[in-house]
Amino acid sequence: FNYVGRSLFKADRLTFGMHLVHGMNPEMFKEDEWEFFVGLLVANVSNSQVQIPEWVSADRRPALERLSATFPSLVMGLKLSQGGWDQWVQSPKPEARNEFPQSSSGLRPFQQMLVVQALRADRLQSAMEAFVTDGLGVAINLSTLNLGQVSSEVLPTTPIMFIVTPGADP
Repeated sequence: FNYVGRSLFKADRLTFGMHLVHGMNPEMFKEDEWEFFVGLLVANVSNSQVQIPEWVSADRRPALERLSATFPSLVMGLKLSQGGWDQWVQSPKPEARNEFPQSSSGLRPFQQMLVVQALRADRLQSAMEAFVTDGLGVAINLSTLNLGQVSSEVLPTTPIMFIVTPGADP
């Protein structure tokens, strides 16, 4: 990740990291989860059998209905009507593993991210960063490029090419 990540724009590193985790660790994803996450799987919300609790905001109801229609056992297993979820929704960092209510203890990391996507989309980027960091074992927020470090990684006779785009500060 570090070598390729250095060559990407910062805005693209997270997307690359997610695809890299998906490609390297397919066992972290159950059937159709990845397709649902990236929007390739369209849910039939008329199949949703889960009662949406009152604490779910109006703007997040359609997302929860889509999640429920696609993965009914996942949403039923959350036990959204039991305590803890209303506080979780108000939490400043709901993507943290220790913030999830006890009723969600059986969720795998990617399923937790699907729940964050459905109920707290404002925290999805942080959830994705944590997921990629855990999945790859490296931080995706790479430090500033250090020319000394780059030159130590190659032979003295190897040319190094830098591509600077308009608006970039080399």
